[in-house]
Amino acid sequence: MKQVVLFILLSIMAHAASAQKYSFTLKGDIINVKDGKVCLYSPVDSVRALLTTEMKDGLFTLAGELDEPGLYTLDVAGTRFAIVLDGREMMLYGDYLEPDTKLLKGSDAVKTRLALDQLHYESFDMVVNEGLGKYYEMIENEQIEEAEGFIGQVIRDASANWRTHLLEFVKTHPDDLYVPVRLMEEVKKASEWGKKAYEALTPKIQASQPGRLLKEMLK
Repeated sequence: MKQVVLFILLSIMAHAASAQKYSFTLKGDIINVKDGKVCLYSPVDSVRALLTTEMKDGLFTLAGELDEPGLYTLDVAGTRFAIVLDGREMMLYGDYLEPDTKLLKGSDAVKTRLALDQLHYESFDMVVNEGLGKYYEMIENEQIEEAEGFIGQVIRDASANWRTHLLEFVKTHPDDLYVPVRLMEEVKKASEWGKKAYEALTPKIQASQPGRLLKEMLK
């Protein structure tokens, strides 16, 4: 009787552990490449592949289980790039010569990334581009030293403007898995600002894989 009870308990525990895993399928349709191996790595371990599959004529299917959704590194026939896996059924369209995940379908993270890309363009790129006009005008007038000082200040102001808008975005999207991924790019340049942004995340996102990676960077 005890053996039966023990077997049932072990079965329940195994089922619970399996249920907590993140299972997914990632299909790929990549141009400018034919055959090769596709491997998935942890962002902190570039040696041991978590999952592997074969690509034929630019097409592949990578399926399996991971501990949790989050930031990973995808190796497609020797070309590596970061990818956020958060969907169950995803499709990646891409170019082997210019790897990117903007065309990853079935991922909420991509929607957030595109929204943040637009925010960066409006709050940083447009500000700098406007300043470049005056900068080049000053260069033509041989005001070299003044021009360098001017554009340096424009870039600093644009950076501050971008981080202000990004922090507001974090506060309105504190439960978004992609947000800490984007913050990782910024905390390298502004760690104190990064701590404020991290604190704005929900406990759930702070405890997520990207949240833990971000916290480690802030130490």
